[in-house]
Amino acid sequence: MSKSVLLVDSALNCMTLSSMLMKERALKIVGVSNSFQAAQEKLKQSHPEYMILDPQILSEEELSTLVRDSQAQDVKIIVFSKTNTHPLLRLAKYIKKPETNISRDTFSIQTLLHAVNAETEMIPVNSISTLSSEPRSEADPLRIMLIDDSALMKLVLSNLLKTDPSLRLICDAKNGQEGLELLQSYTPDVILLDIEMPVMDGLSFLKHARHLTKAKIIILSSIASQKADEIRALGADAMIEKPDGSVSMDFAIKSGAKLLQLIHKLIP
Repeated sequence: MSKSVLLVDSALNCMTLSSMLMKERALKIVGVSNSFQAAQEKLKQSHPEYMILDPQILSEEELSTLVRDSQAQDVKIIVFSKTNTHPLLRLAKYIKKPETNISRDTFSIQTLLHAVNAETEMIPVNSISTLSSEPRSEADPLRIMLIDDSALMKLVLSNLLKTDPSLRLICDAKNGQEGLELLQSYTPDVILLDIEMPVMDGLSFLKHARHLTKAKIIILSSIASQKADEIRALGADAMIEKPDGSVSMDFAIKSGAKLLQLIHKLIP
């Protein structure tokens, strides 16, 4: 049985941890928050078993209130921070956060899993089954091109792709025109394409690209459902609705696993 977890940290750390934890069957992320108000709301709505918290993003009063609310709901707190000196959290489990940005090179996700439940059987990060019966070799990864004008969404997707060693991001562009230029130098297997972009939008790119590449093209857009008929007519292979830029950090949780499985379904 997976344990439900609420992440309370900076937006960047929430995105990174969400991507790293997404394939862990022992955990289920029920919410992410980078502010007191959002954390308090998600705590009441999602009723998590655990809250992974960096107290440094909260004021003294906010932390006191959040700890009190957690205790009232019997939510266990795990402190994930560079220091653990706050008296309110002296009984909580503590994991030291890396001094640099969180990544698989600086932090082992197994440490977090052990803290949530030391007796939970650990599932290797890459053990989740995909829709392919024989996973692609890490020595021959699928080449991914990303075209999106949102720096935040690029970061989310880049972190997501890193969770699957059979996928490799080879290039990215911030609009369709740059994407067409990159196709002269790169041969991607899959193109992840936004629609709403300056200079050249995704639909215009799609019109040109279908004659230039055999890559599978997956539309990732907040208006994918509105443009579904046109997207299909232009030859896109699949589409996934994505949040707008203000909530991009939720993408890894809501649609990340679906995207990874879709890529492997399109190219077994």
